[in-house]
Amino acid sequence: MRRVKLLIIALTVFAASSVVLSLLPWSSVAGQGGAPAAPTGVTASDGSYNNKVGVSWDAMRGAVQYQVFRNTSNDPASAASLGTTAESMFFDRTAAQGQTYFYWVRSENANAASPLSASDSGFRANGAVEALEPPTAPEGNPVTAAKAALGKALFWDEQLSSTRTVACGTCHIAGNGGADPRSSQIGTRSTNPGPDGQFGTADDIQGSIGVPPSLADGSYRLSTNTGQIGMREQVTGRRSQSAINAAYLTLLFWDGRASDVFRDPLTNQIVLPAGGALESQVLGPPLSDVEMAHTGRDWNDVTMRVAVSKPLALSPSIPDALATWIGGRSYPELFTEAFGGGEITPVRVAMAIATYERMLFSDRTPFDVGNLTPAEARGFDVFRQSDCNICHRAPLFSHDEFENIGVRPSNEDTGRFVVTQRADDLGRFRAPSLRNVELRAPYMHTGGLKTLEDVIEFYDRGGDFPPISRTRLRVLRLNPQQKSDLLAFLKRPLTDTRVAAGAAPFDRPMLYSESMRVPQITGAGLAGAGGKIPQALAVEPPLLGNPGFTIGIFDALGGAPATLVIDSEDPGATALIPDAGSFARVVVNLSGAGAGNGFGSATLAIPNDIALRGATLFGRWYVVDAAAVGGVAVSPAFRFTIFGPSTAGLPVMTSVSAASFALGTVAAESILAGFGANLAEMTAAAETLPLPVALGGVTVIVRDAMGVERAAPLFFVSPAQINYQAPHGTALGEAAVTVIRNGDAVAVGMLQVDAVSPGIFMADAGIPAASVLRVREDGAQVFEPVVQFNTATQRFELLPIDLGPETDQVFLVGFGTGFRNRSDLSAVDVMLGGETVEVLYAGAQGILVGVDQLNVRIPRNLAGRGIVELLMQVDGKAANTVSLHIQ
Repeated sequence: MRRVKLLIIALTVFAASSVVLSLLPWSSVAGQGGAPAAPTGVTASDGSYNNKVGVSWDAMRGAVQYQVFRNTSNDPASAASLGTTAESMFFDRTAAQGQTYFYWVRSENANAASPLSASDSGFRANGAVEALEPPTAPEGNPVTAAKAALGKALFWDEQLSSTRTVACGTCHIAGNGGADPRSSQIGTRSTNPGPDGQFGTADDIQGSIGVPPSLADGSYRLSTNTGQIGMREQVTGRRSQSAINAAYLTLLFWDGRASDVFRDPLTNQIVLPAGGALESQVLGPPLSDVEMAHTGRDWNDVTMRVAVSKPLALSPSIPDALATWIGGRSYPELFTEAFGGGEITPVRVAMAIATYERMLFSDRTPFDVGNLTPAEARGFDVFRQSDCNICHRAPLFSHDEFENIGVRPSNEDTGRFVVTQRADDLGRFRAPSLRNVELRAPYMHTGGLKTLEDVIEFYDRGGDFPPISRTRLRVLRLNPQQKSDLLAFLKRPLTDTRVAAGAAPFDRPMLYSESMRVPQITGAGLAGAGGKIPQALAVEPPLLGNPGFTIGIFDALGGAPATLVIDSEDPGATALIPDAGSFARVVVNLSGAGAGNGFGSATLAIPNDIALRGATLFGRWYVVDAAAVGGVAVSPAFRFTIFGPSTAGLPVMTSVSAASFALGTVAAESILAGFGANLAEMTAAAETLPLPVALGGVTVIVRDAMGVERAAPLFFVSPAQINYQAPHGTALGEAAVTVIRNGDAVAVGMLQVDAVSPGIFMADAGIPAASVLRVREDGAQVFEPVVQFNTATQRFELLPIDLGPETDQVFLVGFGTGFRNRSDLSAVDVMLGGETVEVLYAGAQGILVGVDQLNVRIPRNLAGRGIVELLMQVDGKAANTVSLHIQ
């Protein structure tokens, strides 16, 4: 139970008081020489388990073990020790039902012990359902807090890829249930054209965006992989699986090629004779020339890259606990703490990442404590009666085997057969766990089913491509009520709210690829032969000291000379090739032959000169082409700003959208929640409009990408949290945030500011702050709530929306932030229950400060559908997913 319960904004009434609703704080997303520090972040579970209480805390630098204490009163002096652990979690299995306990944790090493942590209280739930127990680690790689913290840094560090653009975690985001949210993007960016090599056909695959095809020297080439097109980032041939709960499986990847026997990739010697599937799986992606690697990469190259990289140097925002544990140290120093020595080897990298993944188990779902509504309980009955539980066996909801369910013809992707060469393994794929399945759209190894409703219809018809092998799959012929109940069971009961919210242990650093640090293509070019305009490929990080910053060119005249010019000003779309560039001027001869078939690249070094930090540069390619006007074809410009470590030396405040809490970009005028330590000396809320820029002695200054400083309007300040509005007029790009308290700077942070960054306010995880507007036949209008607060569970719950008689028109009025600056109403796409719905309004709410409003018509054909998901995209950017209950 959190020591301080933060209020949650609940915009359930359309005309509620603007001042009151604008001032409330929002809940956080989710900080060995001598004695280690006392553990921070100590949290005990509140009824999350029916057989224990879970206690967790942050990894502390220099600690080798932690001792856990318990008492029935908040008195540490008389607390009793429950034992020690090297992990950063502990399960109290002696807790009695009905008793509230207080817990403390102490850090220890061979030299000394810390004081006790602050306390937190927790209790055990009632009930006797079979809950999910933590995964076990192999004997040769026991879990420790330090090793897991190192693994977390490695897992989210894009520097492990050859192009420094893809991390292990890039394809495994908690908000998407541990899979890749990019797979649901509209268009071809995340589409692999499949075996036929043609986009827009039935065998297309919604995969994951990887790296551009490249060589060891950093140069780009055209892809030679089946189904990959041109020079752009390649797309994997299968939808990514979830990294969450992967620790329970004995073989990994869709085809099970990652064995539980873990071998050293350099010597082929067995390191772990059993239980090492996670370690084996880690070895694959860093060497895949589609996912993370250049052609011919080996593990020596990977470990050398780790050794010389500053941990998470590309990330604009790192969780406080992880940043504190790293503490400015190098990777060799982190390996020394985790393994007792600074040598960086493939085995150690794999063991650290696997240890982190063993912490990613989602065992706090309503199912685990038997908390099901009547509809969900009926859905569980349908689940079992339909034999879904044969392959998705509780409590993991997977039987850890491989099945052919007829998603696509087996000859398109032979699946498990590739590994075993057994005929009966043709087309068989891993049966994934259904935990957090509602977050993981799209579905199947192809990503071909967009919604859970589509999945239910697929199984109801018995699959699409029989014969089906080794399953009990059959035509189900479920009625609408059974489908609705089954859908209800697959959603809330199997979803861990920590996963949906990206809360610890599922919190993470923000990725470079999610930030405004990625070079932006801008402006127009000049066409050459065949009417083709040369295209620049600029995706790599302009990081101070980056020795291999590659810029590509394609769609140009093959065999022609091309000049790359990078300057402090746009070199211009002109037939006159600039004689110089203030940053670079490079000439290359393009490969390929003929109009539009030319391609090439230039690899530059960005000097490690602090004077360059914050410099914004522009570049273009100029191609000698007789068919172009003036004899030169020109690419559109690309713009980037060189970044590097801050020199402020102050604590960090991490800011996110106060609606979605998602790491990523934010929009000017949107409402933000910043989290840190010692931000203010008091708690204060604004009481007047316009909002003040100084509150409780605190001012927040935002310096945008153009160097303009503005004071942010403040809703709320406290020692741990500040709610503020991104100032009007903030320029796109990376902005610096400084928190000033009583005249002194006390914290810094960064914002990645984009035109839009849509978020939908939530009354609780996945439950929108919204209302329904009903317009009756006589023109009468009435607002109706869609959520209510359950005082017994202390949570908001969905209320069923009755669409009423045919003469009623029913509209959803939702509230969010970050989408008022959308390009056009037509650029707002909303799906409800898998169907595209009419968007009537998407823009500023007009009364509530920083709040945006979404009005959509609820189609009558959704009547009786039960729980449905609302998916919103604004200018191609997705908002957080929320649910409604349609009666």
